[in-house]
Amino acid sequence: MTRTRIVGGKIIETTGGDYNIYTKENIVYSAGTTITETGVEKGVSYGEPEIYTNEVASEVTIKILNNTFLPLGIENVKGEIENKTIQFEIRLRKGKVENLILNVKHDGTAIFTKKIEETIRLGDKIIVDWDGFSDSKIYDSTFFTNGELIVELTGADNEAKDTFKSKYDEVKWVDIKIDDTAKKIDVILRVDLKDGRAKGINDADKVSKSAITHYNIQPFIKQNKSYEDLKKMALEGIDTYWSRTKSNNAKNKNGGVLINGNVYEVHVKSICQDENGMPAPEITYWTNTKLNLIQEILGANRSRNWALSRKLFYIEGYYHQDGYSSTTKDWLYIYPSNATKDFIETAAHELGHEILKEYLSFGKSITHKGSSSVMQSPNGEYTYPKNGGEIDIMKYVEYTEVKPIDFYDRVIADEKDVLGLLWCSKLKIK
Repeated sequence: MTRTRIVGGKIIETTGGDYNIYTKENIVYSAGTTITETGVEKGVSYGEPEIYTNEVASEVTIKILNNTFLPLGIENVKGEIENKTIQFEIRLRKGKVENLILNVKHDGTAIFTKKIEETIRLGDKIIVDWDGFSDSKIYDSTFFTNGELIVELTGADNEAKDTFKSKYDEVKWVDIKIDDTAKKIDVILRVDLKDGRAKGINDADKVSKSAITHYNIQPFIKQNKSYEDLKKMALEGIDTYWSRTKSNNAKNKNGGVLINGNVYEVHVKSICQDENGMPAPEITYWTNTKLNLIQEILGANRSRNWALSRKLFYIEGYYHQDGYSSTTKDWLYIYPSNATKDFIETAAHELGHEILKEYLSFGKSITHKGSSSVMQSPNGEYTYPKNGGEIDIMKYVEYTEVKPIDFYDRVIADEKDVLGLLWCSKLKIK
């Protein structure tokens, strides 16, 4: 580049501050007499050339827009998809940037990285969506509820980041982990079970001698199943009947749940935990059971799980039922193997009431999704499906219906109810 000035007279330039001249090539001064340079304070200095630029240092900001988040687009009870991504707003306050890198870190470790290839100019605002999954396509709700998450941008001249924490918006007793590649969802369900102790151990003398002779079995005079045994069985029930996999009773959707056009297997693992545990019944071991009229009317040994009464009964051994048999004085004997199967399924049913209450409503829960009255009487709205179909663990059939011989191979939590359990893991971002 060349610049030539030829002047016949004088040139006088006056500035209040510095006077800088930059060029990529040469600067040539030519005078007929003398060139004089004077520096009043520090003299005249010569040094390495400076490079001229008209670029302004870039400055970006980033912030989180969401206040709630639920992965994969899991629908709520109204069939609506809530916030299935976390949105980050990026603004450019100064300069120009391109090839920004967005990182999400959990307790200092990067779990998600995204390159923003578009050029961002002054005043621009862009939205970046994150589905909550790591770079290895794993979603873990505990990353959001435990520790600290930081979203940060690199590639600009300033440091831009935002810190956020989350808590569960609906309940505190469920964590979920999703492997999007394997299409598998692991659910951790915390349950606040309690020991309701034993009843009837001291009532062995009430069992009729004719019943003991008929069955040739002595009444229990001590607890045949410990509370630890019963607790383990109750948790087994939840895991067995609230999971939906190819290897359990799930017959529909290829053994899973349908989300966004994909089938995911759901594996539930329940643990007993007092703090932040799901409200759950006291487990009572009951044998040699004979109720008086008022107890029968009130259903004294009937399992239930709602705010004012949470009871889960394991009943085995001798049980009195009016009108059962004159031979045994109306005493029947419940074998431990039958008691165990019934208890495991009943535990899953009773704990399911709390899930329905949170996902559907208290009314839908207490009426077994419309299949019973509030007083727990079946209304005939639901019958056992034919041809080996799934039996909804949360619905009632009429007392007159005969339980299918393959009942325990078909009963399971309905797909929508399991999706409701997943919905309960919705996050509130703060």
